[in-house]
Amino acid sequence: MGLPFSSGYNSNPNYIVAYSGGEGRQQYENTYIGRPVAGKPTINEEADGVAFVRPEELDRYDIHPSMRQ
Repeated sequence: MGLPFSSGYNSNPNYIVAYSGGEGRQQYENTYIGRPVAGKPTINEEADGVAFVRPEELDRYDIHPSMRQ
């Protein structure tokens, strides 16, 4: 099944986590607006959760204000 999809990512980190081994990471969250038509959300080893959520349900989640911009 082909789905039309457009994504862009612009990063301007307010902070970066630096590890003692010299590696750095930036925390980010991907949010997409759409509607599920089939299947179910699945996670990988880098995600601790994924879900289809209606906009009116967002206040039920602990989302940091910086991620709500």
